[in-house]
Amino acid sequence: MSKPAVPIIDVDIFGNPQLYVQHTAHNVIRLEKSEAELTQDYIGQLPGYGVTLQAVDNDTGEIRHETNYTPDDISVS
Repeated sequence: MSKPAVPIIDVDIFGNPQLYVQHTAHNVIRLEKSEAELTQDYIGQLPGYGVTLQAVDNDTGEIRHETNYTPDDISVS
């Protein structure tokens, strides 16, 4: 089984720094909650950045789910 790709698709460095990451579901395989949380932990190592995580349908390009995290929401291990 391959690991899901969750690339950074945009970065806002002004005001409230925010990273925008996106997972595209292939063959209706979605990002598991545990994988999303692990992704947040990795991104949380960048101090001061919030994260917007989008789940996108591969066939339609539609954003199926979007979750926003502030730096305070993200636990750094």
